[in-house]
Formats: sequence, structure tokens, C-alpha cells
Amino acid sequence: MQMKSLAFGIALLTSVSVGPALAGAQAAPVKARTTVESRTTWPAGSVEAASILAWVKARFPGHAPITSGGEISIVRRQIEPQPLTRTSSGSTVELPASGRQGEAITITNRQADGSIETWAHTGIDSGWMLVEYHFKRGFSPESMN
Repeated sequence: MQMKSLAFGIALLTSVSVGPALAGAQAAPVKARTTVESRTTWPAGSVEAASILAWVKARFPGHAPITSGGEISIVRRQIEPQPLTRTSSGSTVELPASGRQGEAITITNRQADGSIETWAHTGIDSGWMLVEYHFKRGFSPESMN
């Protein structure tokens, strides 16, 4: 009987002295971050597509759209997701004036002739930085053999 009491006392003492150390190790906060990537597409010739190209032209005149009126798609990576919004008139898309570290917006303009123009932006505290630009001219009947 005394052996059982001694074993129980040792087990109790061990759990009381080790328990808080284990609990403290598990209590460290975990830093988690959720990133959401979304894709939105507007048809060629739409008012929304034109407003997106105007946004690009206003911010990056050196890489203003070469083509216009194509199907526009936006891939947007956000840390705290916010939907794309329309202006008060409801006819244009309002893109954010600035992004945060880790956020990105890629805008692609696809023309019926196969031309593709793409702008990739990354968020910085003061706005968006253009990090990549591509233009590929499409195939026209005159250039085919």
C-alpha cells in the first residue's frame, strides 16, 4: 500500500513541476497569414476594361497600353482580401491606389488577333511598382505564309 502512495506522489510531483513548462512551450503565438488570389475578367470593349487600361496608363505612362479594347483580366493577390469595387457611377472598376508588401496585381489585355499585353505590379507603401511588362504581337493574315 505504501509503494502505491509513493508512486502516486512521485507522479503527482512530476506532473506539477513539468506541466507548467510544457504549457509554456505550447503557448507561444503562431503567426499566420492568409493570402487570397482572385481572377476577374471583363469583356472586350466594356467600360470596365477601358477604365482598367486608363488606370495602367495613369500610373505607368512609359508602359501605357499599346492596344486597347481587348478582354481584360486581373489576377490579384491580397493579404487581407478586399473586393474590386465600382465607382459611384457604377460603370468603371476602381483599382486600389496602393498595395501592401506581399500584394500583387497582374493585368492582361488579350486582343482578338492574338496580341497579349501584360503588366505585373507589386504593392509598396507609396503605391504600386511595375515589376514586369510583356507585349506579344498577335498573328495577322498579312504575316502568315
